[in-house]
Amino acid sequence: MTLLPTSVWEDVATKTDLELHSALLKIQFNEVHNDLRNEISGVRTELKSDIASLRGEIASLRAELKGDIASLRGELKGDIADLRAELKGDIASLRGELKSDIADVRLEIAELRIEMHQMFRKNYVVMISAIFAINSLFFTATKYWG
Repeated sequence: MTLLPTSVWEDVATKTDLELHSALLKIQFNEVHNDLRNEISGVRTELKSDIASLRGEIASLRAELKGDIASLRGELKGDIADLRAELKGDIASLRGELKSDIADVRLEIAELRIEMHQMFRKNYVVMISAIFAINSLFFTATKYWG
């Protein structure tokens, strides 16, 4: 005891002082604990509210997006129908032009055939005439010389 620093008995804590201090700390700890629970509960409520709000916004955006997609589909269908009608008209026009061109080519081929037949007949007649002339000359030559 002589080694201990000198102190007043008022500075020395007793078991009852420690128990009172411990009880006070427990009460303060419980208050802090309850405050934290209330804060966490409030934060949870806010988060649930925010999540519900975000879900509502997402649902709204999803519905809006579906509407936009449906609108675009309708526009595309209309555009495709217009393109098909335009292409059908162009194809019909091309068919008409091609039929006309084919008819012209067929007419030219027919005219060429007629011309070829006429030339063939002329050449045929010339060849037959030439053959008769040669035969006549040959016949004459054989009578004269032979």
